[in-house]
Amino acid sequence: GSAFPNYGIISGTGDGINEPLQVRQTTIASVNIEVQIGAALVNGKLYESTAAEQLAVGANASGNPRIDTVILRADYTAQTIRLILQLQMAFL
Repeated sequence: GSAFPNYGIISGTGDGINEPLQVRQTTIASVNIEVQIGAALVNGKLYESTAAEQLAVGANASGNPRIDTVILRADYTAQTIRLILQLQMAFL
């Protein structure tokens, strides 16, 4: 490992109440999640969110339990870094 990593959440960038980029369910019955404010590095590029962002969780068509993951995805062609919700694993 390097002494100067080029990826990960940057400590001290939250709102003082929540950890940086903390993921929370908006309500128990909701199909949305909310990502709190904060900053991170993605391959050395800065991502900063100054307002909570909501992501919609898609319907579970299979009916099987699953794990969804919130990730930061860099698009170097468009020069953007975006929060996305990605299906990580489905269980039978």
